[in-house]
Parts: sequence; C-alpha cells; structure tokens
Amino acid sequence: WFRLMRQHGFFVSSDIFSTYKDKEGRFKESLEKDVHGLLELYEAAYMFVPGEGILDDALVFTRTCLDEIAKNPSLSNSAISSQIREALTQPLHKRLPRLEALRYIPFYQQQASHSETLLKLAKLGFNQLQSLHKKELSIISKWWKSFDVANNLPYARNRPVECYFWALAVYFEPQYSESRVFLSRFFSIQTFLDDTYDAYGTYEELEQFTEAIQRWSITCLDGLPESMKL
Repeated sequence: WFRLMRQHGFFVSSDIFSTYKDKEGRFKESLEKDVHGLLELYEAAYMFVPGEGILDDALVFTRTCLDEIAKNPSLSNSAISSQIREALTQPLHKRLPRLEALRYIPFYQQQASHSETLLKLAKLGFNQLQSLHKKELSIISKWWKSFDVANNLPYARNRPVECYFWALAVYFEPQYSESRVFLSRFFSIQTFLDDTYDAYGTYEELEQFTEAIQRWSITCLDGLPESMKL
C-alpha cells in the first residue's frame, strides 16, 4: 500500500520500514526467504524522495537478494524467476500499464490462490478496451491512407501504428479515446514535417515552407512542390 499511496500523490512516511530492521540497523535475515515480500519492498523502495536513507538501503538489500534468487532455480519457480528478472530490469512504475496487464494476467492465473472472478473480470476488461483501441487504430489507418502517402509523399516514413502506440502510452483509458486519435494524427503530421525538412526539401523550398507555416496563409504556397501543399 505504501507504493500505491505514493504513486497517487499521497506522502506516507518511510519510517514504517524501520520495523524490518534489526537492532544493528540491518534488514532482518528472515526477509530474505520471503520472495513476494522482497518484490513488494523492492518496488516500494523506488518511491523514495531525496534523503530517505532507509529506502536507499532497502533498494540495495532487495536487489541483492532478488538477484541471488533469480540465479538459483532451487529458491523459486520459473514464473517467479521471470517476474524477478523483469522487475530488476525495469521497476513496475516505469512500465506501460497496458503491456504490464498483458504480462501479469497469465502470471496471476498460474498462482494457486488466484480468484476466478477477479481473473474473469480482468480478461473481460482488457479485451473490451483492446477492442476500442483496435477501432481507434482503424480510424487512424483510414485517415493515413487518405493522404496516399506512397504516391504523394514517397519520402515519408510509414509510421501510423507507431504514432498511435505513442499516444496509447500517454493515456490508455477509454475516456481518452478522442484524445488518442487526435494525438496520433498530430504525431503523424510531425513525422511528415520532420521527413520533409530532413530528407526532401531544398533550402529555398524549406524557407518558403517555413514562412507558409508561420503565416498560416495559402498565399505562400505558390512555388512549393505538391507534396508540401498537402
């Protein structure tokens, strides 16, 4: 709960972790046997603010223990080892929520203590949102094809799916559907402009093109190539 509270902007004192230390100020050896507890403490330690020495110590302690567990098959099963390696590579709060959900659902399903109801709801929610994302991507693809890029902008990179993924990384929730479509188009137009400046236009054409953008006037379009008039 410490990690969740801090991720949502609530300050919780890190002094609560002092109970995990012995009289000599070191983390208790009993913690080394609790793999799930180590993972939770490891993720929580990344919520530190400057000056919180106890979380700095927790990060070093948990990273060392988890690294040893991941390398020793006798200390954990393959699923836990995989989760540990992923955590050591990239902590939870730095991952993309949608990709993390896709990864975690099958992992949760393998746990003996999992709830069938919760698992069913998780899969249903994921698939419903995935269906919405597919519809949005279809809208972006049709919009992109309307430019006839292959003929009108042969020098431009074909990256509508990548641009949509960037928008999806910013906000994936269903209420931001229109924003994702808008942002994807914005990124795609930026790609057009970037390729035009870097790989296509001459210096004189780009000067005129820049002036047309700054003045936002069609009177500046005379003399520009057809691709720059799109």
